[in-house]
Amino acid sequence: MTTSEKQIADDLLEYLREHPSVCADVSAQGYHRPWVRYRDGAYQLAGYGEIDRIHATTLDEDQAITLFKHHPVQLLPVSKAYRWKPATKTVWDDAAEQDAFTSLTRCWWCGFSERTTDLSLYETVEDGNCWICTDCYDTWDDQDELVRELDPDRVPDSEISRA
Repeated sequence: MTTSEKQIADDLLEYLREHPSVCADVSAQGYHRPWVRYRDGAYQLAGYGEIDRIHATTLDEDQAITLFKHHPVQLLPVSKAYRWKPATKTVWDDAAEQDAFTSLTRCWWCGFSERTTDLSLYETVEDGNCWICTDCYDTWDDQDELVRELDPDRVPDSEISRA
């Protein structure tokens, strides 16, 4: 009997569930070089985007299986999930610092949340309606990317860009 790609993916996911100190380094384009771990009852996917902003989401088991079936995966300790070496923080450290796996609103550019920075909603030239923090405001304004500040109470959540 030969082992199928699905069986291998199932085994990898089971290993992640049983070993919370391990994550998967996934070689996949379009995901910002993601790492996947099992935590708080879900498969968490995190990767770096622009500058050091963490792109994060949770995957259900079917999504995780599909990802693992179609991309090479390397298991490594969570403590070794670096963007590049030498590094002092892992992708998981950066995700925690940016509140990436919470419901807090985050800056579209740098990723820091309303817990640690002041955010305002802006209509932008290319990215729609985005939350921008005070630290990133000057960069966006200098590049003429901001059209106007918006009243968040008047903009439906569905019209706000989320990364």
